[in-house]
Amino acid sequence: MLYFYTAVDGRGIMKEGEYDASNKEAVLNYLSRQGLTPISVKEKKAGAAAVKREIVFLQRITLLDKIFFTKHLAIMLKAGVGVIEAMDILIFDTEKAVLKKIYASIKANLEKGRTLSSALGDFPRHFSTLFISVVSAGEKSGNLIEVLERLSVQMKTEYELKSRIRSAMVYPAILLTASFGIVVLLLTVVLPRLTKTFQETGIKLPAITQFLIDASNWVSAHVTVLGVFFAILVVSLIFAWRTILGQKLLTEIMFRAPIIKGLMKKIIFARSLHTLAILLKSGIPIIEALNITANSIGNIRYKEIFIKIAEEDVARGISLGSAFRHHEKFFPRLISNMVGIGEKAGSLDLILDTLSVFYDEEVDATLKNMVTLLEPILLLIMGLIVAFIALSVILPIYQMLGAIG
Repeated sequence: MLYFYTAVDGRGIMKEGEYDASNKEAVLNYLSRQGLTPISVKEKKAGAAAVKREIVFLQRITLLDKIFFTKHLAIMLKAGVGVIEAMDILIFDTEKAVLKKIYASIKANLEKGRTLSSALGDFPRHFSTLFISVVSAGEKSGNLIEVLERLSVQMKTEYELKSRIRSAMVYPAILLTASFGIVVLLLTVVLPRLTKTFQETGIKLPAITQFLIDASNWVSAHVTVLGVFFAILVVSLIFAWRTILGQKLLTEIMFRAPIIKGLMKKIIFARSLHTLAILLKSGIPIIEALNITANSIGNIRYKEIFIKIAEEDVARGISLGSAFRHHEKFFPRLISNMVGIGEKAGSLDLILDTLSVFYDEEVDATLKNMVTLLEPILLLIMGLIVAFIALSVILPIYQMLGAIG
C-alpha cells in the first residue's frame, strides 16, 4: 500500500513524501530511521470513490480529537508552517467527516483574514469558551505555539482524569450489573418453574419462599410496566441534569453522600485549579479567568462560587487567597494559604499548577480506596442475595424430602 506522510526533521523543516509499505507501523519505522518526526501518515487512496463517506450528524468531536488538533497544530507552527497550510494538512489527515467540515470552515475563515480564535468561535458546541479564550490570548501575545502546547497538556490531563474515573468504576459496575442480572433471571425464569412443583406437592411453603414467589409473580406480571418506568426514570434524570434546578438537586444529593462528596470536591479542585493556571499563564486577566473557569467546571455549585469570587471579591480588590478564605466551606485552608503565598511571591500560576497536581494524585488515591472498599461490600451483597434465594429454594425441597421419608 502507498502511504503519504508529513514529517519534521531535526532542524524543524517540513518534509512530505510517499512510501510503499505493508502497514502504517512500517512507515513510522522508516521515518524514525530517517531521523524524521511524523506529523501525519495516511494511506493514499486510489480515487475519490475509495473515500469512505460518513454521516456528519452522527459524529461528535471527542476530547482526543481536540488533543490531536492542538498538538499537531502546535508542531506544525513550530516547524514554520503557516496556519492555513497547517489546516490543509489537518483536513487531508483526518478521516472524520465532521472534522473535515470544521477544519475546512476554519481554513476558509482564515483565508478571509479572520483570526484562528474567531474561526473556532463559530463552533461553540465543539470548542469551549476556555479553549477559544486561551487561543485568543495566545494570538494577542504572540505566543500561540506555547498556548496550544499548554492547551494540549491541559486536555490530556483532563482526559487521563476521566479515564481513571471510568476505569475505577468498571469493576463495581460489572458486579452491580451481574447482581441485578442474577436476581432478574431467578425471579423471572427459575422460580416460576419451581413454583409449579411446590404447588403440586401441597406442602406449606416457608415464609421466605412464599415472599420470593409473590415477588416473582409480581415482577412477571408487571415486567413491561417496570421496563417503561425505568426508561422514563433514566430519560427524566438526563433531562433533569440539563436544567439548572435539576443540576442543583442532583448536585446537592451527591454532595451529601459521604465518600462521593470528598471525591467530587477533589475532582473539581484538580480541574478548576489547573484551568485557572492555564488561563493566567496565557495572560488572561484574573477576573475573566475566574469566570471562564466557572463555566468550565461542570458543577453548578462551584460555578456559582467562582463567579461570586470573581465579581464580588476579586473585582473589589480582595486577593484571590483571601477570597478563597471567605468561602472556607467550599475551599480547604490548603488552597487559600497556598494561593495567598503564590500571590505574595508572584508565582500564582505555579502554585495553582502544584495544587492541581496534588489534587489529581488525591483523586487517584481516593478512587483506589473507594474501589478497594466497594469490592468486598458488593461481593457481600451479591453473596447475601444469592444465599437468600438459594435458601428459599432449598428449604421447601427439604420439606418435600421429609414428607416423602
